[in-house]
Amino acid sequence: FSNLQKAVGTFGLVGLDRLFCFMIVRELQRFTTQYRRILGLGGGGGGARDRTGSNASGGRSRVSAAGAAGGGAPNALHGALKELSKALEPTASIPSNPLKLYAGVSGKAAKQLWPTVLEAVLRIGQIQLVRIQINHELNFSCQLDSNHLFSELSAMNKALLNDIEAHYANFNLPYPGEDNPLLYEFGGYLESAGIANPLQKIYVTTEKLDDFPLVVFLWVTSQLPKLSYDQHVGSLICRGKNDPLDGTPFVTGVISLLKQFHSSHTVAFLAYLGQFVRASINAAPRDSAKQQELPPEVINVLVFLEEFCKYSNIPRVQVEAHLPSYVFAQFRHTA
Repeated sequence: FSNLQKAVGTFGLVGLDRLFCFMIVRELQRFTTQYRRILGLGGGGGGARDRTGSNASGGRSRVSAAGAAGGGAPNALHGALKELSKALEPTASIPSNPLKLYAGVSGKAAKQLWPTVLEAVLRIGQIQLVRIQINHELNFSCQLDSNHLFSELSAMNKALLNDIEAHYANFNLPYPGEDNPLLYEFGGYLESAGIANPLQKIYVTTEKLDDFPLVVFLWVTSQLPKLSYDQHVGSLICRGKNDPLDGTPFVTGVISLLKQFHSSHTVAFLAYLGQFVRASINAAPRDSAKQQELPPEVINVLVFLEEFCKYSNIPRVQVEAHLPSYVFAQFRHTA
C-alpha cells in the first residue's frame, strides 16, 4: 500500500477509499433488498439510505432506489424463523433439542437465503480489510508528513467525542444539529488523515429487518464447519480448496453487516451464539474418554467470538454475559 500511495498519491488513495465506501453501500443496499424479497417482507420505505456523504454521527443522507423494491406476504421461511425465535426464548436457557431446531430452519434457508448472505458478507469483509490497510497508510503518512495537522485533528476528534458523550449523559448540553456542517465537514478531514475505523462506520440506514440477528446466527453456524482453527495461523482457515471462505473477511463482513442496524441486533446475535455453545456442550457425549475436550463446532464458535471481539472492539465481558468465562479458558487450553 505504500507503493500504491507513491503511485497515486494521498489524494488518489483517499479517492480509492471513497470508491470502496460506495461499493460497500451498494452491496448493503442489494442485500437488504434481496433479504426482504426472499422472506416476503414489505419494502415500502424500508430501503437502505446511503450515508457515505456523512460520518456516523451526522446528517446528510439520501434515499436509495433500492427502497422501491417490495416484497409480498411473509412466506414459509419467514414463519419458520418466527417459530424458531419463539422456541429459543429466553436465550439464557437451553431449549429441548436445540441442535435439531437449528438444523431444521437452516436447511430451509440453505438454498433460498444463504447464498445471498454469503455473497454480501464476503464482499463487504474483503473490501473492509482493504479499507483498513488504506487507513493505516493514510494515518502513517499524515503523522510523518504533517504531524501538527494530525495532532490537531486527533485532539479535535477527542474533544468532539467527549462533548457528544456529555450530551447523551445530559441532554441539556448542546449538540450539533443537522443544519450544522461541523460533523460532516470534520469527518472528511478525519478520513483523509486515516483517523477512522471502517468497521465502526455506518454506511447505510435502514428499517428493521425481521429476525435479522437470528438469520445471521444461523448462517454463521452453518458456515463455521467449513472452517478450522489453525494454531500456527491463530485464526480460522478454509478446510476445502473450493470453498470461497476465509476466516478474517468472514468475521469483518459479519461485523459490518450487524453495524448497520441497532446495537440490540449485535447483543441478540451474541446471545444466540452463547446459547448455541452451551447447548452443544450440553449435548456432547459424557461417557467418552475425551469428554473434557470441547466439540469442534464449539471451538470454531469460540474462535469466531474472539475474532469478533477483537475487530469490533467489543469487550470480552459483553460476550461473557451469555457464556461462562471458564469456557474460553478451557478453549484456549484445548486449542
